[in-house]
Amino acid sequence: MSVASRPASILARLAGLAGLALGSLGCGLDSLALDPAIPANPTLLPKGFAVQTVSVQAGRFEAFVRAPAPPTVSGAGYTVLLGGDRALRCELSGDPWSLASQLRAKIQALGARERVGLVRTSARLGDSGRPYLLAEVLYGPKEAVKGIAQFGAFGSPEGTVVCATEGQTRVVEAQALVENMAESQRWSEENGREKPIYAETSRIFVGDAPMGFEYRYLRRSATRGLSWFKVRGLTGRVNEGTLTAIDDVTIERLDEDRNVREARVLLTSDGQKTYDVTVEREPDGAVMAKGTLSGRAIRRALPSEKPIASDLSLAPQLRDLVAGKVQRVAVRRLVIEGTDLRLGEDEYKPGRGNKVVGPGGVTVAVDETGFVHGVEESDVGDGATLRIERTRLHGAIPPKK
Repeated sequence: MSVASRPASILARLAGLAGLALGSLGCGLDSLALDPAIPANPTLLPKGFAVQTVSVQAGRFEAFVRAPAPPTVSGAGYTVLLGGDRALRCELSGDPWSLASQLRAKIQALGARERVGLVRTSARLGDSGRPYLLAEVLYGPKEAVKGIAQFGAFGSPEGTVVCATEGQTRVVEAQALVENMAESQRWSEENGREKPIYAETSRIFVGDAPMGFEYRYLRRSATRGLSWFKVRGLTGRVNEGTLTAIDDVTIERLDEDRNVREARVLLTSDGQKTYDVTVEREPDGAVMAKGTLSGRAIRRALPSEKPIASDLSLAPQLRDLVAGKVQRVAVRRLVIEGTDLRLGEDEYKPGRGNKVVGPGGVTVAVDETGFVHGVEESDVGDGATLRIERTRLHGAIPPKK
Protein backbone atom coordinates (compact mmCIF):
# COMPACT_ATOMS: atom_id res chain seq x y z
CA MET A 1 0.00 0.00 0.00
CA SER A 2 1.46 3.33 -1.01
CA VAL A 3 1.44 6.68 0.70
CA ALA A 4 -2.03 7.30 -0.70
CA SER A 5 -3.31 4.01 0.70
CA ARG A 6 -2.28 4.17 4.35
CA PRO A 7 -5.51 4.41 6.37
CA ALA A 8 -3.75 5.08 9.66
CA SER A 9 -1.60 7.97 8.46
CA ILE A 10 -3.76 9.86 5.98
CA LEU A 11 -7.35 8.79 6.34
CA ALA A 12 -7.21 9.38 10.08
CA ARG A 13 -8.16 12.90 8.98
CA LEU A 14 -11.58 11.39 8.37
CA ALA A 15 -12.01 10.12 11.92
CA GLY A 16 -14.64 12.72 12.68
CA LEU A 17 -16.71 12.01 9.59
CA ALA A 18 -18.44 8.85 10.77
CA GLY A 19 -21.24 10.77 12.46
CA LEU A 20 -21.26 13.84 10.27
CA ALA A 21 -24.08 12.67 8.04
CA LEU A 22 -26.31 12.35 11.12
CA GLY A 23 -27.62 14.62 13.81
CA SER A 24 -27.82 18.43 13.86
CA LEU A 25 -25.89 21.41 15.10
CA GLY A 26 -28.48 22.75 17.52
CA CYS A 27 -31.28 25.20 16.78
CA GLY A 28 -32.83 27.25 14.00
CA LEU A 29 -31.80 26.32 10.48
CA ASP A 30 -29.55 23.49 11.65
CA SER A 31 -32.24 21.74 13.70
CA LEU A 32 -34.75 21.52 10.84
CA ALA A 33 -34.17 18.06 9.52
CA LEU A 34 -34.01 16.79 6.01
CA ASP A 35 -35.06 13.20 5.62
CA PRO A 36 -32.58 10.95 7.49
CA ALA A 37 -30.69 10.19 4.28
CA ILE A 38 -30.47 11.07 0.63
CA PRO A 39 -33.21 9.04 -1.11
CA ALA A 40 -32.42 5.65 -2.61
CA ASN A 41 -31.49 5.69 -6.28
CA PRO A 42 -34.63 6.73 -8.20
CA THR A 43 -35.87 4.41 -10.92
CA LEU A 44 -38.65 6.45 -12.53
CA LEU A 45 -38.83 9.97 -13.91
CA PRO A 46 -42.02 11.92 -14.64
CA LYS A 47 -43.87 11.57 -17.92
CA GLY A 48 -42.58 14.01 -20.48
CA PHE A 49 -38.94 13.40 -19.48
CA ALA A 50 -37.43 12.01 -22.68
CA VAL A 51 -33.90 10.83 -23.43
CA GLN A 52 -31.76 13.80 -24.42
CA THR A 53 -28.08 13.98 -25.37
CA VAL A 54 -25.69 16.55 -23.95
CA SER A 55 -22.46 17.23 -25.85
CA VAL A 56 -19.97 19.75 -24.47
CA GLN A 57 -16.89 21.32 -26.07
CA ALA A 58 -17.28 19.69 -29.48
CA GLY A 59 -17.93 16.25 -28.05
CA ARG A 60 -15.14 16.22 -25.49
CA PHE A 61 -17.81 15.14 -23.01
CA GLU A 62 -21.11 13.43 -23.84
CA ALA A 63 -23.86 11.91 -21.73
CA PHE A 64 -27.50 10.91 -21.91
CA VAL A 65 -30.07 12.58 -19.68
CA ARG A 66 -33.81 12.28 -19.23
CA ALA A 67 -35.31 15.75 -19.28
CA PRO A 68 -38.32 17.63 -20.70
CA ALA A 69 -36.09 19.53 -23.17
CA PRO A 70 -32.57 19.27 -24.66
CA PRO A 71 -29.81 20.65 -22.41
CA THR A 72 -28.53 24.16 -23.10
CA VAL A 73 -24.75 24.24 -23.55
CA SER A 74 -22.54 27.28 -22.96
CA GLY A 75 -18.77 26.92 -23.01
CA ALA A 76 -17.77 24.25 -20.47
CA GLY A 77 -21.19 24.35 -18.78
CA TYR A 78 -24.67 23.09 -19.53
CA THR A 79 -28.15 23.38 -18.04
CA VAL A 80 -30.75 20.61 -17.82
CA LEU A 81 -34.38 21.59 -17.18
CA LEU A 82 -36.21 19.77 -14.40
CA GLY A 83 -39.67 21.12 -15.10
CA GLY A 84 -41.25 24.34 -13.87
CA ASP A 85 -38.60 26.89 -12.96
CA ARG A 86 -36.08 24.34 -11.70
CA ALA A 87 -32.89 23.53 -13.58
CA LEU A 88 -29.73 21.54 -12.91
CA ARG A 89 -26.63 23.55 -13.84
CA CYS A 90 -23.44 21.59 -14.50
CA GLU A 91 -19.82 22.54 -15.18
CA LEU A 92 -17.10 20.51 -16.83
CA SER A 93 -13.51 20.37 -15.59
CA GLY A 94 -10.46 18.80 -17.17
CA ASP A 95 -9.04 18.08 -13.72
CA PRO A 96 -9.80 14.47 -12.73
CA TRP A 97 -7.96 14.80 -9.42
CA SER A 98 -10.04 17.22 -7.35
CA LEU A 99 -13.64 16.05 -7.46
CA ALA A 100 -14.27 16.54 -3.73
CA SER A 101 -12.62 19.97 -3.76
CA GLN A 102 -14.73 21.06 -6.72
CA LEU A 103 -17.90 19.97 -4.92
CA ARG A 104 -16.71 21.86 -1.84
CA ALA A 105 -16.14 25.02 -3.90
CA LYS A 106 -19.74 24.87 -5.17
CA ILE A 107 -21.09 24.68 -1.63
CA GLN A 108 -18.75 27.44 -0.50
CA ALA A 109 -20.16 29.67 -3.25
CA LEU A 110 -23.64 29.06 -1.82
CA GLY A 111 -22.34 29.76 1.69
CA ALA A 112 -20.94 33.10 0.54
CA ARG A 113 -24.44 34.41 -0.20
CA GLU A 114 -26.68 32.32 2.04
CA ARG A 115 -26.49 30.93 5.55
CA VAL A 116 -25.80 27.22 5.13
CA GLY A 117 -27.10 24.71 7.64
CA LEU A 118 -27.58 20.95 7.79
CA VAL A 119 -26.10 18.82 5.04
CA ARG A 120 -26.22 15.24 3.84
CA THR A 121 -23.46 13.76 1.74
CA SER A 122 -23.22 10.34 0.15
CA ALA A 123 -21.18 8.38 -2.38
CA ARG A 124 -23.61 6.48 -4.59
CA LEU A 125 -23.25 3.85 -7.29
CA GLY A 126 -25.09 3.44 -10.55
CA ASP A 127 -26.12 0.03 -11.83
CA SER A 128 -22.74 -0.48 -13.55
CA GLY A 129 -20.78 0.45 -10.44
CA ARG A 130 -19.90 3.98 -11.59
CA PRO A 131 -19.76 6.28 -8.54
CA TYR A 132 -21.09 9.77 -7.99
CA LEU A 133 -21.09 12.11 -5.00
CA LEU A 134 -24.27 13.75 -3.70
CA ALA A 135 -24.84 16.54 -1.20
CA GLU A 136 -27.95 18.31 0.08
CA VAL A 137 -27.80 21.55 2.02
CA LEU A 138 -30.44 23.59 3.83
CA TYR A 139 -29.98 27.33 3.40
CA GLY A 140 -31.77 30.48 4.50
CA PRO A 141 -32.18 32.90 7.44
CA LYS A 142 -31.26 31.84 10.96
CA GLU A 143 -34.74 30.75 12.07
CA ALA A 144 -36.17 29.55 8.76
CA VAL A 145 -35.39 27.49 5.72
CA LYS A 146 -35.38 29.35 2.42
CA GLY A 147 -34.61 26.30 0.34
CA ILE A 148 -32.69 23.11 -0.28
CA ALA A 149 -29.64 23.06 -2.55
CA GLN A 150 -28.77 19.76 -4.17
CA PHE A 151 -25.33 18.98 -5.58
CA GLY A 152 -23.94 16.10 -7.61
CA ALA A 153 -20.44 15.32 -8.85
CA PHE A 154 -19.04 12.54 -11.00
CA GLY A 155 -16.09 11.93 -13.25
CA SER A 156 -13.57 9.63 -14.83
CA PRO A 157 -9.81 9.60 -15.46
CA GLU A 158 -10.45 12.22 -18.18
CA GLY A 159 -12.33 14.86 -16.19
CA THR A 160 -15.11 15.75 -13.78
CA VAL A 161 -18.59 17.28 -13.78
CA VAL A 162 -20.20 19.12 -10.84
CA CYS A 163 -23.92 20.01 -10.88
CA ALA A 164 -26.20 22.07 -8.62
CA THR A 165 -29.81 23.13 -8.26
CA GLU A 166 -31.62 25.25 -5.68
CA GLY A 167 -35.26 25.65 -4.71
CA GLN A 168 -37.82 25.47 -1.93
CA THR A 169 -38.07 21.67 -2.05
CA ARG A 170 -35.96 18.65 -2.84
CA VAL A 171 -36.44 17.27 -6.36
CA VAL A 172 -35.67 13.62 -6.88
CA GLU A 173 -35.16 14.31 -10.60
CA ALA A 174 -31.88 16.08 -9.81
CA GLN A 175 -30.39 12.95 -8.28
CA ALA A 176 -31.75 10.81 -11.11
CA LEU A 177 -30.12 13.05 -13.71
CA VAL A 178 -26.74 12.92 -11.96
CA GLU A 179 -26.99 9.13 -11.91
CA ASN A 180 -28.00 9.07 -15.61
CA MET A 181 -25.01 11.20 -16.57
CA ALA A 182 -22.54 9.33 -14.37
CA GLU A 183 -23.64 6.04 -15.95
CA SER A 184 -23.56 7.24 -19.57
CA GLN A 185 -20.57 9.62 -19.50
CA ARG A 186 -18.17 9.44 -22.44
CA TRP A 187 -14.97 11.48 -22.70
CA SER A 188 -12.84 11.90 -25.79
CA GLU A 189 -9.08 11.52 -25.58
CA GLU A 190 -7.43 14.80 -24.66
CA ASN A 191 -3.91 16.17 -24.85
CA GLY A 192 -2.61 12.89 -26.21
CA ARG A 193 -3.51 10.98 -23.05
CA GLU A 194 -4.06 7.31 -23.68
CA LYS A 195 -7.20 5.63 -22.47
CA PRO A 196 -6.55 3.43 -19.41
CA ILE A 197 -5.79 -0.19 -20.25
CA TYR A 198 -6.91 -1.19 -16.75
CA ALA A 199 -9.24 0.65 -14.37
CA GLU A 200 -11.03 -0.10 -11.14
CA THR A 201 -13.31 1.83 -8.81
CA SER A 202 -13.82 1.35 -5.07
CA ARG A 203 -16.25 2.97 -2.66
CA ILE A 204 -14.97 4.24 0.70
CA PHE A 205 -17.02 4.00 3.89
CA VAL A 206 -16.41 5.79 7.17
CA GLY A 207 -18.45 3.83 9.65
CA ASP A 208 -21.57 2.76 7.73
CA ALA A 209 -21.67 5.96 5.67
CA PRO A 210 -20.42 5.89 2.05
CA MET A 211 -18.25 9.01 1.97
CA GLY A 212 -16.26 8.78 -1.25
CA PHE A 213 -14.53 6.61 -3.79
CA GLU A 214 -11.19 5.73 -5.35
CA TYR A 215 -10.08 5.31 -8.95
CA ARG A 216 -7.03 3.21 -9.75
CA TYR A 217 -6.01 2.99 -13.36
CA LEU A 218 -3.07 2.12 -15.61
CA ARG A 219 -2.00 3.92 -18.77
CA ARG A 220 0.65 2.80 -21.25
CA SER A 221 2.59 5.22 -23.45
CA ALA A 222 5.11 4.52 -26.18
CA THR A 223 7.39 7.18 -24.68
CA ARG A 224 6.74 6.94 -20.92
CA GLY A 225 5.89 3.28 -20.51
CA LEU A 226 3.45 2.32 -17.75
CA SER A 227 1.94 4.96 -15.48
CA TRP A 228 -0.18 4.06 -12.43
CA PHE A 229 -2.75 6.48 -11.00
CA LYS A 230 -4.66 6.42 -7.71
CA VAL A 231 -7.26 9.12 -7.08
CA ARG A 232 -9.45 9.41 -3.99
CA GLY A 233 -12.21 11.90 -3.28
CA LEU A 234 -14.05 12.02 0.05
CA THR A 235 -16.57 14.44 1.50
CA GLY A 236 -18.09 15.14 4.92
CA ARG A 237 -20.45 17.70 6.38
CA VAL A 238 -21.01 21.39 5.79
CA ASN A 239 -20.45 23.75 8.69
CA GLU A 240 -20.62 27.53 8.29
CA GLY A 241 -20.67 27.28 4.51
CA THR A 242 -17.72 24.91 4.05
CA LEU A 243 -17.59 21.23 3.24
CA THR A 244 -15.08 18.79 4.64
CA ALA A 245 -13.36 17.45 1.52
CA ILE A 246 -10.20 15.45 0.84
CA ASP A 247 -8.57 14.71 -2.52
CA ASP A 248 -5.68 12.25 -2.36
CA VAL A 249 -3.67 11.51 -5.54
CA THR A 250 -0.68 9.33 -6.42
CA ILE A 251 0.85 9.18 -9.92
CA GLU A 252 3.69 6.72 -10.53
CA ARG A 253 5.87 6.16 -13.59
CA LEU A 254 7.11 2.58 -13.53
CA ASP A 255 10.37 0.98 -14.63
CA GLU A 256 10.82 -2.37 -16.39
CA ASP A 257 10.42 -4.22 -13.07
CA ARG A 258 7.26 -2.18 -12.37
CA ASN A 259 8.86 -0.45 -9.44
CA VAL A 260 8.57 3.32 -9.13
CA ARG A 261 10.88 5.35 -11.34
CA GLU A 262 9.13 8.63 -10.57
CA ALA A 263 6.17 9.49 -8.34
CA ARG A 264 4.07 12.53 -7.62
CA VAL A 265 1.85 12.57 -4.53
CA LEU A 266 -0.71 15.28 -3.75
CA LEU A 267 -3.10 15.77 -0.85
CA THR A 268 -5.65 18.57 -0.70
CA SER A 269 -7.68 18.85 2.51
CA ASP A 270 -10.52 21.38 2.89
CA GLY A 271 -9.24 23.47 0.02
CA GLN A 272 -5.65 23.63 1.29
CA LYS A 273 -2.79 21.75 -0.37
CA THR A 274 -1.24 19.65 2.38
CA TYR A 275 1.55 18.41 0.14
CA ASP A 276 2.61 18.16 -3.48
CA VAL A 277 5.82 16.16 -3.69
CA THR A 278 7.70 14.53 -6.56
CA VAL A 279 10.14 11.69 -5.92
CA GLU A 280 12.45 10.79 -8.79
CA ARG A 281 15.38 8.49 -9.39
CA GLU A 282 17.98 10.61 -11.16
CA PRO A 283 20.41 9.38 -13.87
CA ASP A 284 23.20 8.85 -11.33
CA GLY A 285 20.91 6.60 -9.25
CA ALA A 286 20.21 9.11 -6.49
CA VAL A 287 16.60 9.45 -5.29
CA MET A 288 15.44 13.04 -4.73
CA ALA A 289 12.23 14.37 -3.20
CA LYS A 290 11.16 17.92 -3.96
CA GLY A 291 8.02 20.01 -3.81
CA THR A 292 5.94 21.46 -0.98
CA LEU A 293 5.15 19.83 2.35
CA SER A 294 2.93 21.55 4.94
CA GLY A 295 3.43 24.87 3.18
CA ARG A 296 7.22 24.65 2.99
CA ALA A 297 9.43 24.00 -0.04
CA ILE A 298 11.55 20.87 0.36
CA ARG A 299 14.41 19.19 -1.48
CA ARG A 300 16.07 16.19 0.10
CA ALA A 301 17.89 13.01 -0.86
CA LEU A 302 16.36 9.65 0.03
CA PRO A 303 18.04 6.25 0.38
CA SER A 304 18.60 4.77 -3.06
CA GLU A 305 19.93 1.25 -2.53
CA LYS A 306 16.50 -0.46 -2.74
CA PRO A 307 13.68 0.02 -5.26
CA ILE A 308 10.41 1.73 -4.34
CA ALA A 309 7.58 -0.73 -4.86
CA SER A 310 4.35 0.01 -6.71
CA ASP A 311 1.03 -1.82 -6.46
CA LEU A 312 2.01 -3.68 -9.62
CA SER A 313 5.36 -4.94 -8.31
CA LEU A 314 3.82 -5.75 -4.93
CA ALA A 315 0.93 -7.82 -6.35
CA PRO A 316 2.86 -11.01 -7.29
CA GLN A 317 4.50 -11.01 -3.86
CA LEU A 318 1.12 -10.81 -2.13
CA ARG A 319 -0.15 -13.60 -4.37
CA ASP A 320 2.72 -15.79 -3.17
CA LEU A 321 1.95 -14.79 0.43
CA VAL A 322 -1.71 -15.86 0.12
CA ALA A 323 -0.61 -19.11 -1.58
CA GLY A 324 1.70 -19.90 1.34
CA LYS A 325 4.86 -19.76 -0.76
CA VAL A 326 6.33 -17.11 1.53
CA GLN A 327 5.56 -16.12 5.12
CA ARG A 328 6.41 -12.44 4.95
CA VAL A 329 6.61 -9.68 2.35
CA ALA A 330 8.47 -6.42 2.98
CA VAL A 331 8.70 -3.63 0.43
CA ARG A 332 9.91 -0.06 0.46
CA ARG A 333 7.22 2.63 0.04
CA LEU A 334 7.03 6.39 0.39
CA VAL A 335 5.64 7.59 3.73
CA ILE A 336 4.33 11.10 4.47
CA GLU A 337 3.07 11.84 7.97
CA GLY A 338 2.73 15.48 8.99
CA THR A 339 6.05 17.13 8.14
CA ASP A 340 7.87 13.77 7.94
CA LEU A 341 8.72 12.40 4.50
CA ARG A 342 10.73 9.20 4.28
CA LEU A 343 11.07 5.81 2.65
CA GLY A 344 9.66 3.21 5.02
CA GLU A 345 9.16 -0.54 5.00
CA ASP A 346 5.66 -1.92 4.50
CA GLU A 347 5.33 -5.43 5.89
CA TYR A 348 2.64 -7.96 5.02
CA LYS A 349 1.86 -11.23 6.80
CA PRO A 350 -0.64 -14.00 6.06
CA GLY A 351 -4.26 -13.56 7.10
CA ARG A 352 -7.29 -15.79 6.63
CA GLY A 353 -8.24 -16.95 3.16
CA ASN A 354 -7.44 -14.27 0.58
CA LYS A 355 -6.60 -11.67 3.23
CA VAL A 356 -3.25 -10.38 4.41
CA VAL A 357 -2.31 -8.17 7.33
CA GLY A 358 -0.56 -5.04 6.13
CA PRO A 359 1.02 -1.89 7.59
CA GLY A 360 -0.47 -0.77 10.87
CA GLY A 361 -2.24 -4.10 11.33
CA VAL A 362 -4.82 -3.27 8.66
CA THR A 363 -6.37 -6.34 7.04
CA VAL A 364 -6.66 -6.13 3.26
CA ALA A 365 -8.22 -8.50 0.75
CA VAL A 366 -6.39 -9.43 -2.45
CA ASP A 367 -7.70 -10.94 -5.67
CA GLU A 368 -6.30 -13.86 -7.64
CA THR A 369 -3.64 -11.62 -9.19
CA GLY A 370 -2.46 -10.34 -5.80
CA PHE A 371 -4.05 -6.91 -6.26
CA VAL A 372 -5.52 -5.33 -3.15
CA HIS A 373 -9.26 -4.95 -3.80
CA GLY A 374 -10.60 -4.12 -0.37
CA VAL A 375 -9.74 -2.91 3.10
CA GLU A 376 -11.48 -4.45 6.06
CA GLU A 377 -12.93 -2.21 8.74
CA SER A 378 -9.99 -0.61 10.48
CA ASP A 379 -9.79 1.95 13.26
CA VAL A 380 -8.77 5.40 12.04
CA GLY A 381 -9.16 7.12 15.40
CA ASP A 382 -11.88 8.49 17.67
CA GLY A 383 -13.93 5.34 17.22
CA ALA A 384 -14.32 5.80 13.46
CA THR A 385 -13.69 2.91 11.08
CA LEU A 386 -12.69 2.80 7.45
CA ARG A 387 -13.80 0.25 4.85
CA ILE A 388 -12.94 0.18 1.15
CA GLU A 389 -14.81 -2.04 -1.32
CA ARG A 390 -14.08 -2.52 -5.03
CA THR A 391 -17.22 -1.95 -7.12
CA ARG A 392 -16.08 -1.93 -10.75
CA LEU A 393 -13.20 -3.34 -12.79
CA HIS A 394 -12.37 -2.92 -16.47
CA GLY A 395 -9.49 -4.26 -18.55
CA ALA A 396 -6.49 -6.23 -17.30
CA ILE A 397 -2.94 -5.69 -16.08
CA PRO A 398 -0.65 -6.76 -18.96
CA PRO A 399 1.85 -9.53 -18.16
CA LYS A 400 5.51 -8.63 -17.89
CA LYS A 401 7.55 -9.33 -20.98
